[in-house]
Amino acid sequence: MITQAVMIGGKLMTTATFTGPNTNITISSGTAGTITLSLSGVSGARRISDYLGLLSITGLPAGVVVTGFEIDATKNEVTVFVYNTSGSDVTVTAGSVTATAVVLAY
Repeated sequence: MITQAVMIGGKLMTTATFTGPNTNITISSGTAGTITLSLSGVSGARRISDYLGLLSITGLPAGVVVTGFEIDATKNEVTVFVYNTSGSDVTVTAGSVTATAVVLAY
């Protein structure tokens, strides 16, 4: 994988990775759920100053769709809002979901 970075106002525009959930989460058929992901790494920097947007969310079970997301800069967390469209309950396994965000960092 090739990673490129751009300096903006003395800050590095790069990517941050978030993983989770911390425990298994079961989402019943036809219901909504939330999955909290914690910061697990920042490419080429030590501290995030601003979140610019979310690039991707991977690792969700079949039938679970993303309905929205929220980035909490104070907690360095991403909350993913999901809906289970499958005909049965599904389990989101601990540590199976990854989100990648674009950030400004030091």
